[in-house]
Amino acid sequence: MVERGNIDLNFVQRQFLACTPINKLRWNNFRNDTTAEIIEAMTPEMQRKILEKTVNTELVKKYPMKRSYQKSFLKRLINELENHCNEVHDEMYSTYCSLVSSDDGESSTQYRHFLYNENPTCTNAITLQESVSIVSLGTTGLCTWQAGLGLAEWCMENKELLRGRKILELGCGVGLTGLAIIRSCAPKEYIFSDFHPAVLTMLCKNIQINFSTDNDSLSNCYKDESNINLKMHHNGVNIDVRCLPWEKINDGSNKTACIPVDAEIILAADVLYDDSCFHSLASALNHLLGTNGTYAVVAATIRNTDTISKFTEILGAHDLVYHEMKLPKREHFIRTDDTPIRMMKIVNSSFTVNEDNVKL
Repeated sequence: MVERGNIDLNFVQRQFLACTPINKLRWNNFRNDTTAEIIEAMTPEMQRKILEKTVNTELVKKYPMKRSYQKSFLKRLINELENHCNEVHDEMYSTYCSLVSSDDGESSTQYRHFLYNENPTCTNAITLQESVSIVSLGTTGLCTWQAGLGLAEWCMENKELLRGRKILELGCGVGLTGLAIIRSCAPKEYIFSDFHPAVLTMLCKNIQINFSTDNDSLSNCYKDESNINLKMHHNGVNIDVRCLPWEKINDGSNKTACIPVDAEIILAADVLYDDSCFHSLASALNHLLGTNGTYAVVAATIRNTDTISKFTEILGAHDLVYHEMKLPKREHFIRTDDTPIRMMKIVNSSFTVNEDNVKL
């Protein structure tokens, strides 16, 4: 148990590795601790431990985080120590100078590392390559958003519902939700789907970073006739990556033959931002959701409430109904910002819903 006024190294590490904005980063879980109290606890030995847990960890050396973020983190720390007349460890200066001197231009991509606790004694990491820009190559799918973290949290809280199931994720982006589910929820099959080539390429790389071992069965089938970008088997789970534009799911063409209409659970996160796509998404859900209890769980980052309301209104025109869901607790992942999210369960309107199957 970390006491007030002390530094929680594991908490700092989780925030740092996920690239929590520097102005929101805290040294422990006590919100009322003053800077002076924290700096007093930051002895030279504690500074060395902070470096070991952050910029000097093996994970960051193998999969580097954005260099400007690392520099900002160390600069803030050094400034606070100097402003309070505290001794600064020599390694703190040398590490910062090394980052500055090696500054040969920022890459267009970075790595982020999401630590989570499988149980109180076991901490795991999901490593993702992402774009450093919110919008890159004409898509927002190259970054992880809050709703993706929220959906992953919900799935890990309700893993018994996903165990042994065939799951399809629409608009999966760079893969956080699916990677967390495959690691923790033991589905029978997980199908990642997106339509943007750059997203699919980065997603395949992230899957191989997190899952590929000598014992995995892996085959790359880029641009084949079935639109399958990657197939692999990992730890008992069949994994597919597919190019799946929503407008093609229910268009009546022969291409729909490769669409996984037998998925038992449909997932989607951060897909409700462009209302021009809402009818295509709703039509796809109508095609995928049967009357036998198949359902979709959709998580949305709330940027504009009117936009999400427009989507819920469109659902009725496609014989779909939605039910608000209880948000998950923040038990597994660090939230890098406080943007609110909303979650809903969507089913075919002819499916009889009762209190038990709405409460997920």
